[in-house]
Amino acid sequence: MDTSEPALPIYTAMHGEGHWNAERISVSLDAFLESLAEFSRLSAGRTCPVDLEKNPLDDQSRTAFLMQVSSLNKRQLSTSFWSALLEG
Repeated sequence: MDTSEPALPIYTAMHGEGHWNAERISVSLDAFLESLAEFSRLSAGRTCPVDLEKNPLDDQSRTAFLMQVSSLNKRQLSTSFWSALLEG
């Protein structure tokens, strides 16, 4: 979280590549929390590999989730983090 900005944007960075490349994954703390709430709703009934096999995530649900995250973030960032999160 970048506390120097009023909206408190959220960043992530992969470790292990010898350097940190921070990627903004949400334009604000509020948008991040709303995106997590959407992810939680999407995850219902898919909390473990057995459940996911019984209730796989279809393309329409995946696309709708990514569009919602994009909308929550005012279409100002890539949804690659959120897409990777769906891959588990």
